[in-house]
Parts: sequence; structure tokens; C-alpha cells
Amino acid sequence: MNINSSNTYIDLNSIDFGKMLKEEENLYFDKILPLYIDIYYSGKGYYFIRKMLDDLDNNKFMKILENSRPASKKSLQKSQHIRKKCPVKNCREVQFGQDECLVLGTFSHIENYVSQGFSSGTPFLEIPAPEYKTTKDIKSITIFEGSFKSLMFRSENDLRFQILKTIFHEYVHYFESFFFKSEQLLTERENNECKFIKEYTLDEAKKKDRDYTIFKTISYAALFISASVVFWILMMLKK
Repeated sequence: MNINSSNTYIDLNSIDFGKMLKEEENLYFDKILPLYIDIYYSGKGYYFIRKMLDDLDNNKFMKILENSRPASKKSLQKSQHIRKKCPVKNCREVQFGQDECLVLGTFSHIENYVSQGFSSGTPFLEIPAPEYKTTKDIKSITIFEGSFKSLMFRSENDLRFQILKTIFHEYVHYFESFFFKSEQLLTERENNECKFIKEYTLDEAKKKDRDYTIFKTISYAALFISASVVFWILMMLKK
């Protein structure tokens, strides 16, 4: 590995950060995410998310662009739908987290529920019971320009890579938000609540998706058979 011995860094104040953020956002939604959906998504999406997390940990998420196949129209539509449901926002402030660590981006999920006898905004550790109604469900990604400008980068390519990695990272949080908290590997890891995580490998993730598909198929088949039996009984009673 070649190491750049130069001590020079780019002047971040001379860079249009908003424009660069938009360009990396377009790259994510127009190329990277649609390919991940096409290649890795099946079942409930366990392998899809686990693969994204594995590539994030190993800085391999851009390798998917080496794939010669173009993204399908369906996956492009899904990608743009996600972009609309969970938009990227630019904040010019510097953000700090626990132990005064610099925060480059965050995933925000505001969700409130109402039910007779309960106040709105009741917190849940898992998916709420069906008698609860969602009154607000707002999701967004915030990128902190001020935090990026507090760092030093040797080149614009280094800055672009970190912006794209942050976007990729935060959307893993977005996809995990559809799972039980015990299955949100990245979120629970960052919250230092590893004892609640149900860790699973890439192969185990594939099996979970297969099991989910089988269960869903059997459920639909059972529902169809039940409806057919009820229809047959009603027809017999009319005779």
C-alpha cells in the first residue's frame, strides 16, 4: 500500500459541500442502492441488510459499481421511493455524540401511536400491537457539514468517499428500522447493547430469508384453502 507522505490538506471552505453531497446522494440512489436491491434483496431482506453491513465494515460498498449489469427499472423505482420516504438533509452545524465524538450523520425516526386508553407517543421496544394506530412516521437522514469541515482530507476523492460512506451507513439504519430491535445489528452495536443482538452470518441471513419466503407462501396457501372451503360450504348451504 502506497502512503502519501504529503502534509497538505484541501481547503474545505473553498468547496461547495452541498453540491458534493447531492452528487454522492445521486450516486447512491441512482446506481449503488438499485444494484444492491437487484442482487441481494429477497425474502424479508435479512441478507440484503447483512451484506450492506458487511460491505460497510470492510469499505467494499463501492465494488458493486464494478458490476456490468445495469440496475432494473423496478429497483430504480424502489430506490427513488426510499429517497422520497427518507430524504437526505444537510445541516451546517457541528454535531457531537457520546464522549464528545464527532458525528458525521444521523438517521432520525419519529413515530407516534394512539390507542383508546393510551396517550400518543407510547414507546415500544418491538413492533406495536395491531390495535395501535400510527399517527406520525417521519424518517430522514441528516449529514452534518460542520462536522465534515472539522476534519482534514488530503483530496476531494477522500472527502467524497467519506460522504458516500456516511450516506450508506445511515441508510443501513433506515433499513434496519423495519426489523425488531434485537435484529438491528448496526444500531444495537452503536448503542453498546450487544447483549440484546441476535447476531447472524451472511449464510444465516440467506436461510432466514428462505424461511420467511416459505412461511409466507404457506400462509397464503392456507388462507386460499380456507377461503375456498368457506365458499364451498356456503354454496352447499344454498342448495
